[in-house]
Amino acid sequence: MYPVPPCTLHFVAQGGEGAGFEASISIDSAVSGRSSGGLSLVGSCDGAFLERAARSRTLSHGLLGMALGGAAAFIKAPPRATPSQARQLLGAFGQAAGPVLSGGRFGPTAEIGLEDGDIRWLLSTQGVSVPRRALRDESGAFAGLTVALSAVSALHAAGIRPSKATAAIEGFGKVGGAAALELHERGVKVVAVSTNEGALFDADGLDVPALLPLSHDLGVSFVRKYTEADRIAAAEARSLSVDLFCPCALPGGIDLATAARLRCRVLIPGARVPLKPGGEGMLTGRGVLYVPDFVATCGGILGPAL
Repeated sequence: MYPVPPCTLHFVAQGGEGAGFEASISIDSAVSGRSSGGLSLVGSCDGAFLERAARSRTLSHGLLGMALGGAAAFIKAPPRATPSQARQLLGAFGQAAGPVLSGGRFGPTAEIGLEDGDIRWLLSTQGVSVPRRALRDESGAFAGLTVALSAVSALHAAGIRPSKATAAIEGFGKVGGAAALELHERGVKVVAVSTNEGALFDADGLDVPALLPLSHDLGVSFVRKYTEADRIAAAEARSLSVDLFCPCALPGGIDLATAARLRCRVLIPGARVPLKPGGEGMLTGRGVLYVPDFVATCGGILGPAL
């Protein structure tokens, strides 16, 4: 019998072609037996974090009035898995979780390390048909839009005019890049952007429209190639004195020690579950205005569904 949510399904293969395969699905809630949530390829993921990510998805669906429960899943993968490795791991995941996928109990969406095309392929191996308008590779842009809209509203609430505000963006992928452009177009001065290979800083504001194609062509290493701004350490970008900080990189990347060092006035996440437990209390206790991830990133769910 299928477990009743909340529940976590754990899959491990110790021998044969799937040696070393490990994955988990956490289902926080279900509506008519259905749930949906992000599937990531990551080096590690503890069960407590996965449960928090699934709960965040439940809250997003509830906020948007969508008849879906919340879930989250991960597949353990080597650092910088190749496309071939990713497909092999997805295939193993499909075999292990087939009854959950084919029954609609868990509908995965692409998160870290995956594209929407990967999810289409995974579901097709289990005989699950995907509507043409679903999984359209637009979730990152829509999530970036609601990050920016949340930020503008929060800045106003904090008594800061967006046209006078400064911002630092951590992570410059689909969500972070889209959020940076939306903020730039709304007059916010984006003074720093970072990836796991470093950060760029310009007190007068970065040329975000020029950075986006460079990021697309070079990936995270664009911060080492761009010469029109100062290069600083990624950790230094976190501690800048700015009005707005948007962590759009890895989930759970901000622990209590980091939260205590942040010098922003407003924090709007583009990553799901960006804070370690206790982080929200730490920020609000220091007077930092924080918009929860299930609100700030909800465009990534709603936009592709329209």
